Amino acid sequence: MHQRLNMLRYLVRDLWLLPFWMLFWVADELLFPAYHRQQINRPIFLFSQPRSGTTFLLRSLAEDENSFLSVKHLEWRYPYISFWKLISLLGLREKLEAKSYWPDTEIGKKCENIHHHLLGNYEEFGIFLEERFYHHYFVFRRFPFPEVLERVSEFEQLTEGERRRLLDTLVRVIKKVSFYRGKGEIFLSKENECIDFCRALINEFHDPRVLMICRHSQAMLNSYHTMSINCTAVKHGVDPTMLPGWRKANMDFRREQCRRFMQFAEDLKRTSITSVLVSFDELTENIPHTIERIYEELEIPLSPAFHSYLQRLQLHQGKRDKGYVNLECKEPGFDFYDEFVSATTLLAANK
Repeated sequence: MHQRLNMLRYLVRDLWLLPFWMLFWVADELLFPAYHRQQINRPIFLFSQPRSGTTFLLRSLAEDENSFLSVKHLEWRYPYISFWKLISLLGLREKLEAKSYWPDTEIGKKCENIHHHLLGNYEEFGIFLEERFYHHYFVFRRFPFPEVLERVSEFEQLTEGERRRLLDTLVRVIKKVSFYRGKGEIFLSKENECIDFCRALINEFHDPRVLMICRHSQAMLNSYHTMSINCTAVKHGVDPTMLPGWRKANMDFRREQCRRFMQFAEDLKRTSITSVLVSFDELTENIPHTIERIYEELEIPLSPAFHSYLQRLQLHQGKRDKGYVNLECKEPGFDFYDEFVSATTLLAANK
C-alpha cells in the first residue's frame, strides 16, 4: 500500500505541475517561433537493446562536439527554450546538470554504478517519452505491473492522431535544442526500446542515418535483469520480483524487441538509408578502430584530436572497476538473437 501511495503522489505532483510547464511551451511559441525553421539534415540515430553499450557509444561520440549535437536529460525533461534561458540567466544550469538522476540512498548509489546518470548527461529520447508522454518502457519501471507494460510501450496500438502527436512533439524538441545551442553539427540521439517508434521517427527527417549495436544475450540479460530490479525498486521501494507476472512480462517484452530489432536491421538493408551495425565485443575490444569504422561508413571526418581521445578512452576503460556484480539471468528463447550477434561479430572481424 505504501508503494502504491508513492506512485499516486508522483502522478498527482506531475498533474499539478502540468499547467506550469505549459506556460513555458507556449512562451517558446510566442518568443522563439524561429526554431520551427531549424533544419535537421542527415541526423544519426543509435538503436539497440538495453545494456548493449549504447550509452557508452553515444556519450563517446558526443565528446566530438565539432561533429555531433546530442540532447541532455535536463533538456528532454524540460524541453523549453524559455526555461533553458531562464536557468542560465539565474546561474542554475550547471547546478541542475550536476544533479544526479538517482536519489542519495544505498540503492540509488547502486543504480549510479549500474548506469551513471546526471541531468547533464546525454540520454535517449525515451526519457522524453516517459516523463512527458507516459508512453515508453521506462514507465513500466515506475509502475511495474504487467498490465501496464503493453499499454505504455506499443506505439502501433496508439491512434493515428496519438502517433502523429508523439512524433511531431519529439521533432519540435530536437529542433529546439538545435536552435538553442546547435552550430550546424550532426544531430545524434539513441533509443533502446520501442523499435516501431524508431521506425516511424527516422521517416521524419531528410536522409537519416542509423547506427546499431548488439550484444550476446546472456551478458545483456544479466545486466538488463539487474538494472530492471534495481531501477524499479529505487522509484517507489517496490521489489518487482515479488509481483506476479513481472519477470515474464519483462522478459517477453525484451524477447519481442530483440526480434523487432533484428527485423529492423534487415529491413534497412533494402532501403537507401545508410546504416552501420557493430557488436558490443567489437567496440569494447578496440574502441578507436570501431569508431573509425563508424565514421568511415557514416561519411564523417575523424579529427586527430578525437582519435587521440579515443585512444585515451581505451586505456581508461581497460582499468575501470564498474563497482557492482550483475545477477545471473537464465532465460530461454534468445538463441535467435545470439545467432544474429555472432554473425555481426564475425562480419566485423573480417573488415
